[in-house]
Amino acid sequence: MIEAKPLDIQEELNRSAQPESLLDRCFFGKNTVLKIQLTKKITEYNCYIHVGKVEENTWKWTRIKLNDLELAEIVDFINSDKKTISFFHKFKETSKSIHINKIEKGSMVKIDNISKFMVDSELRILEILLKKIIEIRNFNT
Repeated sequence: MIEAKPLDIQEELNRSAQPESLLDRCFFGKNTVLKIQLTKKITEYNCYIHVGKVEENTWKWTRIKLNDLELAEIVDFINSDKKTISFFHKFKETSKSIHINKIEKGSMVKIDNISKFMVDSELRILEILLKKIIEIRNFNT
């Protein structure tokens, strides 16, 4: 005989309140990494860009949450002759900035004090991912 277990509603609510990871794509360098992340929590989609670097054999990370307009500006920047783009975020007591500068054979992405060099081909992949994120956030419910 199979015994039915009572449904733990609180456990189910907690599980559904945890964000689901839809995308975690990393671009690795020798000692640095840039990660683009898309999460979904119920019907809310959030996009984050993280940069990390190795310090004393451990990863140090910083991240920034981006809205659709900022994602579109990055896509536009990748396809333009612009040399630099920057955003500034303030959330509660925390302030963060992101700067992207085109340099020879790629771009330097910097969030706060952590930078990651990306070659042009990585930027093309990033462009594709950002376009898809914008599409998902606006056409999926």
